[in-house]
Amino acid sequence: MQVTQTAIGRRLRAERKRRRITQGRAARVAGVPRTAIGRIETGRRRVSTIELVRLAELYERPVEWFVRSDADSEQSATQALFRAEPSLEEEAYANEVKRCIRVFREGASLVRLIGHSPELRLPSFNLPDPGSAGEAVQQGRAIASSERRRLDLGVAPLASLPELIRSQGVWVAELTMPGRVSGLFLNSPAIGIGIAVNRGHPRVRRRFSLAHEYGHAVMDRNSPARVSRGGRAKDPTEQRANSFAAAFLVPERAVRGFLDGLGKGRATRERERLETGDEGVVLRAEQRTPGRFRRVTYSDVALLGRRFDVSYAAAVWRVRSLNIITGGEAEDLLKRTDIARRYIQQVFPRMSPKRRRDSSAGHELSGQVLPLAIEALRRGAISLGKLIKIGLLLGIAEAEIREYAEAIQPA
Repeated sequence: MQVTQTAIGRRLRAERKRRRITQGRAARVAGVPRTAIGRIETGRRRVSTIELVRLAELYERPVEWFVRSDADSEQSATQALFRAEPSLEEEAYANEVKRCIRVFREGASLVRLIGHSPELRLPSFNLPDPGSAGEAVQQGRAIASSERRRLDLGVAPLASLPELIRSQGVWVAELTMPGRVSGLFLNSPAIGIGIAVNRGHPRVRRRFSLAHEYGHAVMDRNSPARVSRGGRAKDPTEQRANSFAAAFLVPERAVRGFLDGLGKGRATRERERLETGDEGVVLRAEQRTPGRFRRVTYSDVALLGRRFDVSYAAAVWRVRSLNIITGGEAEDLLKRTDIARRYIQQVFPRMSPKRRRDSSAGHELSGQVLPLAIEALRRGAISLGKLIKIGLLLGIAEAEIREYAEAIQPA
């Protein structure tokens, strides 16, 4: 929502004083007489777009902060996040979390500056809170199937999950977070929707966490901030997001087709059950006696996990959730985790964890925000100085940024 010229002036004055900048310096930067700054700050003179851009850079605020009534939502999002998980406010994590939110904000501002619509392509489902684990699982599975149909994914493995999520207008990042925290979700008018996963977790776990947070973005849009962490396995909304992630990453039809291709897992009766795996995957809802089926081995499940790029444990629990194996067989398979990992490395030596291409590289914020900043500079929406500041925020050296800027100029 836009604010009045008087409100813009008040914000400009407050930021100038906060930065201890004189009216004279502000006038020189904006290219106006000193008296004009006073008139702008009291609402007696309208500030032009270029003047506002220059002053916003001087005060180190995005233009959006001055012209939108929800401009303080960045701080609100940060506070909501810290309330949801106080450990994120600790010195080891707080600066990186705040920096991430600033980059989200700068990215959203750049999108608007260069004339792109900040389109959020995600559907929003007004789901009732699940009343039981079974209902949570059913909701998560249904929404995952709906999303796969909407995105025309069929039952194929997802090649680049970060890229897919980013294509839906969602910011994606990896952060250093406490070990018990797997991911977080933010929803703010100033930044849109952003999700982040724990950089310190294994790659396949980060991938599952990313799908989990994407589930929150689709199903829990009304929340300004959510943090997924250990110890919340019985929370129905977390169960729902876990169910979504499992079904989104490894669709039921694909599991059955894959195992049928191996001559395994064809049951005479189906049921749904919920268990807890080391990925935080919650899969227990209904207890019915399974029919007879052919035995699934650790090598089958290891191949399934590799096929859909999930951990061995997640693959075990996904097969268990579809009643292809019993609870006892699942426990037995989990005891074979080490051998399953060695097996995959033996069968696919060039795709071992140390050499496998990291499909989570798309989390890098620089790849999302820097192109927007370069284009904004090319269009004259920001100055070279602003581009350099954004580059430094992203951890890119000034000399490199200058080279990028020079390269966009006509030969």
